[in-house]
Amino acid sequence: MVHQFIETGIEEIWVQVSETLNSVFLEFSIGSEMATCQVLLQQFPNRCAELSSTSTTETLEHPPYIRDLESSGSLWWKLISF
Repeated sequence: MVHQFIETGIEEIWVQVSETLNSVFLEFSIGSEMATCQVLLQQFPNRCAELSSTSTTETLEHPPYIRDLESSGSLWWKLISF
């Protein structure tokens, strides 16, 4: 399940994994100007992995920043492109 929220100058994609996996590759593109990216998402129950890029043409390669989510039984990842 993928939810997309767009703010001024920032694009966010929240990904909820509905199946239990040890890790998963997510392929995505944000807008027509960005090449398709592939990101390895590791499983962090009840946590959010935030990845960011300084350019919409760069692949999101920065290590994830992990922060707790409020009482949720789901696995969520937040991908952000500036």
